[in-house]
Amino acid sequence: MLLLLKKNILLVSFTFFFCINILLLYKNLDDAVTIDYHSQAIEDKNRKLSTCKVIFTSFYQKFINMEVGGGNEL
Repeated sequence: MLLLLKKNILLVSFTFFFCINILLLYKNLDDAVTIDYHSQAIEDKNRKLSTCKVIFTSFYQKFINMEVGGGNEL
């Protein structure tokens, strides 16, 4: 029961962190002023977004595949 609670807390906190990170990326994109900087910001946002997706997907797969008896995978 305690492990399940710990898993849920980890998933909620990581999801919250992921959402905040995405919001900050879009805020930084909106702050771009010039055309050149704007295109550079789009490329930078896409690279960071794909990195975040990979991290989140990897974490989520480990979380889903984690067995109830073991907690050493994370």
